[in-house]
Amino acid sequence: MPSINARLRDSLTVLLGAALLQGCSSLSGQAISGDAEQNKPSANDAITTATDARAATAAPEANPYLLAQADYLPQIPAAVIANYQQALSAMRAQQWSQARSLLNQVIDVAPQLSGAHLNLALIAIEQQQWDLAASFADSAIRANSGNPYAHQTRGFIASKQGHFVAAEQHYQQALSLWPHYPTAHLNLAILYELYRGELLQAHQHYLAYLALEPSNSQAQRWLASVEIKIKRAGLTLPPRDATASAAKESR
Repeated sequence: MPSINARLRDSLTVLLGAALLQGCSSLSGQAISGDAEQNKPSANDAITTATDARAATAAPEANPYLLAQADYLPQIPAAVIANYQQALSAMRAQQWSQARSLLNQVIDVAPQLSGAHLNLALIAIEQQQWDLAASFADSAIRANSGNPYAHQTRGFIASKQGHFVAAEQHYQQALSLWPHYPTAHLNLAILYELYRGELLQAHQHYLAYLALEPSNSQAQRWLASVEIKIKRAGLTLPPRDATASAAKESR
């Protein structure tokens, strides 16, 4: 089994390519997963138009938050959208000061946009400013408590700070808002396995994640590892299909 640090490095790489955080009150899309440090949120795959947002809600696993955003986006002034998109471009280029300035301009005009606060949290995460990141993520949740990306990110930050109960609560909240949120399932699996020793629950959430992201070979290896742990602990390994369904239904 890979070490915690090795798993962390892999999961951070996954998340850095993952997505921009959105707010139904915001303009972008996804967040965290991984190991002890879990996947770091990133500025990619932005959803920046109502058409894109509606397309993202077409599948059975659709995110209700994005569906609401599809109707909300046309109400946002064009100048705010332009600044937001420039901020995302700056984040992709790792031009953190410029991105921060543009996001603050967005917030000055439209403080209700949770995604702007959340992307400030991502910048603070990138710079390992954890207390500042927590403050920005909290602001994102205050702007829109229905933003699953905000709760997922806040859970990631809490985990980094060693606040594992709070991390679990935020991951659970993210899943209550979007039961098919892959990275929230993955983060819960890692949390349960590595920090709580709750192997059967970890198994459930690894399976739920892989049902949504079946091509992730790293997660497949982590699942195999936790199954070995379950057998060594003398526990009964649940059937995979039933376990994955239980994890998603429990949300």
